[in-house]
Amino acid sequence: MRKRRFDFPGLGMLATCLRCMQVVLDRIVDRSFGSSFITILRCLTLRRLLALSSGSFASRNQSSTLGSQVMAVFALSVIAMLVMGFVFYAANYLQPLFCQQMLGWTATLAGMALSPGAIVFVTIMPVMLFLLKTLTPGYMVLFGFLVHGLACLVMAHWSLELPFDWVLGSRIFEVIGLALLIVPINVMAFGFLIKEKITSGSGILSLARNLGRVLVSP
Repeated sequence: MRKRRFDFPGLGMLATCLRCMQVVLDRIVDRSFGSSFITILRCLTLRRLLALSSGSFASRNQSSTLGSQVMAVFALSVIAMLVMGFVFYAANYLQPLFCQQMLGWTATLAGMALSPGAIVFVTIMPVMLFLLKTLTPGYMVLFGFLVHGLACLVMAHWSLELPFDWVLGSRIFEVIGLALLIVPINVMAFGFLIKEKITSGSGILSLARNLGRVLVSP
């Protein structure tokens, strides 16, 4: 039986990535955030994350060209999940805050405006499975970011005279873009991974999503 080796290089890259990101996030409220030292740490964080996400995800039985394609697709999936986590959690944090503190709504009224988006999300998710049979996941991810970006652009023009229906429509519009991202990103990430690497890939993808959430945490 072949003895399994502990992945010391992978653990080292993960520890370096998280430590560099911790230093960068600690300096967000500091004037030294734009210094050359912090810039180097930001670049190092991104490089370590890409190296961690793309390393050793191809089977030994695969050709080198196919292995490079698998690593590139997975790395792009990790970046897409990181961006999606950042935008999604930022919107989820700012929307109820804006409705209650700026518009003066109660928590119940803000919930009535935002919660129908969850119903739309659950309704659209099964449709994504049928769309994936006919459309390329990469194109769906691009379209999802386009829809989500347009929704964020609409919400950027919210004012203090904003009606209830406009908040409700903007939330539903944003959730549609989110539904177009979650399933295709996961399909694009795990579609070409070998069975032995799925567990590691799932952990890295979850890490990218959580890092996006940490970037917007108050």
